[in-house]
Amino acid sequence: MRCSFVGAAKSSLLEVPVSLTRTALTVLLLLFAVGCGAGPHAGPPTATFSSTPTSITAGASATLSWTTVGTTSVSIDNGVGAVLATGQAQVTPAATTTYTLTGTGPGGTITATATVTVVPATNLTITANPASIKRGQTSVLTVVATNAQSVVISNNVEQKFGRA
Repeated sequence: MRCSFVGAAKSSLLEVPVSLTRTALTVLLLLFAVGCGAGPHAGPPTATFSSTPTSITAGASATLSWTTVGTTSVSIDNGVGAVLATGQAQVTPAATTTYTLTGTGPGGTITATATVTVVPATNLTITANPASIKRGQTSVLTVVATNAQSVVISNNVEQKFGRA
């Protein structure tokens, strides 16, 4: 049996004495296979990386989740830092941020990205003039909404639009 090691110029030859028992031979072959790169993860490292949710309102949090295989060190940029090979981290970015996971192992380096999109918070101000009325009187409601796609007024309020 021959085994080529990654980056090695020569092959290593495994010689098995005939006197070994079956159990000892199995253990020896397993140890040799792991040394030849046939262990739990042979080849380049792999990674999955995501954000839940992918879009948040300013001030809210998202959870980054990842799984890597074949890595000995893993880190995430933008303030997260060194992490375990598999895990989660809660982030609260102030603006849309792309996080990059970098994993390094015997088979090389892997990178993966996850983006958290931050949308501005909606601000809504409603004022009434006059603020207090008696039955049969009217009041003008002024609605100011920022970062809103629509505003709905309900509860039997008549909508009249005048000049700004």
